[in-house]
Amino acid sequence: MSKPQDVPSFLELLQESHLLSEDKLRAVIEEFDLESAEKPKEAAQRLVTGKVLTRYQGERLLAGRKRGFFIDKYKVLEVLGFGGMGSLYLAEHLETKEPVALKVLNDKCRNDAGMLTRLKLEASAGSRLDHPHIVRTISYEGSGAVCFIAMEFIKGISLLELVLLKQKSLPSPQVCDVIAQAALGLEEAHQAGIIHRDLKPENLIIDSQGYVKVLDFGLALLKDNPDAEFSLSMIFGHGCVGTPEYIAPEQSREGTTVDARADVYGLGGTMYFLLTGKLPFPKGTAAQKIQAHREQAPRSIAEIAPAIPAEVVAIVEKMMAKAPEDRYQSMAEVAAALEPFAERQPVEFRFNKVVSQRVQHAKARSAIAQSSIVKPQLSSRIATASHVAEQAKQQQKSDGIERLTRGESDISKSGILRRGVPTESTDHMAQEASDAMVKDFQPIELIDLDDKRRFPIFKQRVTLGRNPTCDIQIDRPGISGNHCEFHYENTGWIVTDLKSKNGTEVDGRRIQEQILFPGNTLSLAASYHFRVASPNQYVQKNKKKPMLIAASVLAGICLIAGIGYWLLS
Repeated sequence: MSKPQDVPSFLELLQESHLLSEDKLRAVIEEFDLESAEKPKEAAQRLVTGKVLTRYQGERLLAGRKRGFFIDKYKVLEVLGFGGMGSLYLAEHLETKEPVALKVLNDKCRNDAGMLTRLKLEASAGSRLDHPHIVRTISYEGSGAVCFIAMEFIKGISLLELVLLKQKSLPSPQVCDVIAQAALGLEEAHQAGIIHRDLKPENLIIDSQGYVKVLDFGLALLKDNPDAEFSLSMIFGHGCVGTPEYIAPEQSREGTTVDARADVYGLGGTMYFLLTGKLPFPKGTAAQKIQAHREQAPRSIAEIAPAIPAEVVAIVEKMMAKAPEDRYQSMAEVAAALEPFAERQPVEFRFNKVVSQRVQHAKARSAIAQSSIVKPQLSSRIATASHVAEQAKQQQKSDGIERLTRGESDISKSGILRRGVPTESTDHMAQEASDAMVKDFQPIELIDLDDKRRFPIFKQRVTLGRNPTCDIQIDRPGISGNHCEFHYENTGWIVTDLKSKNGTEVDGRRIQEQILFPGNTLSLAASYHFRVASPNQYVQKNKKKPMLIAASVLAGICLIAGIGYWLLS
């Protein structure tokens, strides 16, 4: 149906939507004097302000939509996020009025056996667990026109969102507390024979009181349900599941035989990130990161953040020991070890603003992905067969390093890992994959606050300084020859001071290395100030420049790495 052109047509849409009974509709027309409204928007605003409709409902009605407000026995109230799998809604039960989070598969995924299997597995695992630190599954529908999971609604944000919000790593006592809470929930899962296998900051959610819950059991191993694992392997290939940034060494070799200690490792990697703001192994392809988890020690936490107590550092190192027998043997042991150093801290965030940003950036990302301006690129979390082949050519080390063979382009997507076998078209595929990996980052732009000049950053590693060899040459007094460097990691853009004489500052604080976000102010030599381009500002100022619009929208994606509950995980 077309958009309502006048108030009567808006009221007709409202009636046909069945959001209000006929008696209620007549009452609100009189109470809010809707017939006196000049335009449909004014009528909708009155109803939203009066809390008769939610903002989401009002916007859909103004767009001419009269359906989609009800899913099974739930009424949809608001959108909480969008992702490659579908949408996440805040809804309420029609009879009990209990608020729930509805994870609804889109049409494409509803017809994808792999996504349906993951949704069913997530629901199956979640329905078995009833613990204060695990998101509770309420109901599941895996057939018919709409496939969804209804889960308890948590008014919170993921730990990755929290790090992005604060623009820095979290205090050690708070980290110890949130990881201990997660460990308690996971101990319950392990006792029920469920191994999560995909622990990461995106899959831990925290509310304003500092209370943490574990979510997304879509890649879980159910010890007493081999059929579920068989279904995964039949669809995605024999191998293992997980996320290369946090995967335990033994899980990347054989994911079907892992036990609780694999989750201990993943939770340890999550704790490493929360304490340092850095991934354990930030560089390289997925295959290289997997190999690093097997063979290398991550950079010392004591070196990155020397203020963290040595006892806490030792806990992380034990959780991330290469051999399972050298780690804590249970999550109960992890929680007990962390308890003396843990401190519950409230968390300040504006939930509505966070949700608005999720939706805004997800819509923009979707528009770009569907446009011919910018072709969808592989995520750094996805290593295709060609990546493995390329690694074999360069290193002659194709010793069973698994690859991700399925996933979304979202940076927060989990993937399915399996062994790669070179094909006859290996050379051609390897070149395409190599080209894709070079482009696999989200560009940003520096805007000079004095003369409004713009300095786009479209390469993964860029140097700035006075020297002619610098990618961005700024020949001004006080700026060093090689002043600072910008490089992209999975956590986003990072600026590093190159031992400049007069220093580099982010938002007025002198730094050695710092994650950058759109909206930050970068200062060089305390005299020259630049703003990291905001996606919205960038788009508005370049409406006639499609390529720049695409780049700016992609810049916003680093803000939502993994944003949006379990939907985007």
